Amino acid sequence: MPRLSTHLTVLLAIAGAAPGAAQSYDLVIRGGRVIDPETRTDRVTNVGIRGGTIVTLTDAPLTGTRVIDARGRIVAPGFIDILSGGITPEGTRYKVTDGVTSLLAMHGGPVDVAAWYDSLSRAPMHVHFGTTVGHGQLRVAVGITDREAAATPEQTADMVRLGHRAIMAGAVGIGFGVQYTPGASEEEVLELFKLAARMGVPVHLHTRFLGPLPPENSIKGIQEVIANAAATGASAQVVHLNSISVVQRGVETALDLIAGARARGIDVMADAYPWEAGSTGLESAVFDPGWQQRMSITYSDIELVRSGERLTEATFKQYREDGKPDGVVIHFVTKGANVAALSHPLVMVASDGGIQDGRGHPRGAGTFAKFLREYVREGRRPAPVPLTPPRP
Repeated sequence: MPRLSTHLTVLLAIAGAAPGAAQSYDLVIRGGRVIDPETRTDRVTNVGIRGGTIVTLTDAPLTGTRVIDARGRIVAPGFIDILSGGITPEGTRYKVTDGVTSLLAMHGGPVDVAAWYDSLSRAPMHVHFGTTVGHGQLRVAVGITDREAAATPEQTADMVRLGHRAIMAGAVGIGFGVQYTPGASEEEVLELFKLAARMGVPVHLHTRFLGPLPPENSIKGIQEVIANAAATGASAQVVHLNSISVVQRGVETALDLIAGARARGIDVMADAYPWEAGSTGLESAVFDPGWQQRMSITYSDIELVRSGERLTEATFKQYREDGKPDGVVIHFVTKGANVAALSHPLVMVASDGGIQDGRGHPRGAGTFAKFLREYVREGRRPAPVPLTPPRP
């Protein structure tokens, strides 16, 4: 089963009484500004920790075996990255330095969820973690080898059966990368939405289409998500809305759709990262013919992760056809798209990144720090939009 992080809200509830003068703690965090948005706690106080659990928040002096002087610093619950890339021991070290203590792999995910948890539980992990079961991985598990092929009714039924088993084994949702399996039928996606609704887990989707150009643009993909959520009652999350929509106007239109859907009782939201570049595999369907027009870029806007090399027409063709998986950073997201997404109350921060062998998109190491700097301290945001919860 997924490991869950201890939330400061629970700790605040047990911290009402001031400690006796004789009490001592394993760790004292002294004089920091304690912030917990859920309980609206924001005050300078002392934190007493014993046995790995916060047992008091108090203005009274505390003594401890170890004392951290947090004056002038913020003490807060660890961040939850709901869209983390490859969760590995190496990658989690970077996440912790970014303030993240819980990682959720909501974009895709293994079919054998029990084995995934067992493997990571044996590794020197530095965070709590969880995963979805992936639509693309389910397709492979039922024998679909062509990403341009739709699942047969029999294969769809098998995917639902395997998906149910994975959720029972601890998958916290169903993750889709529909653009990466362009042949996936609307029917197979809908059936997995139905499964998520029955099991009470969310769906997280990299939508079917990318970019602003009609007729097959990001808005059409988001409309598919909203329609399926409305038809089934599943909770849905549009992942990295900024890089799906690419431009500011696309994000604004998408948010109009999402806000309108929520106002009418459909549980749908989105996430984004504060970078003007995305990342994927060069061999993926993202680079199928028409990619230059969809993303308004050219070859030199693609950067090879393993070397930092900017591609040309010749190297693009060479690397894409050599059969080796190559991660790339794509410089195509507009700053306006990021501002529109990350300033909206229906969009949460998520990295969609990880670090492997010391390389990767910087979102795998600094997403939350960058967001706090640019969108909180520097205030790069328009006027807030009221949050409308879904109607019961």
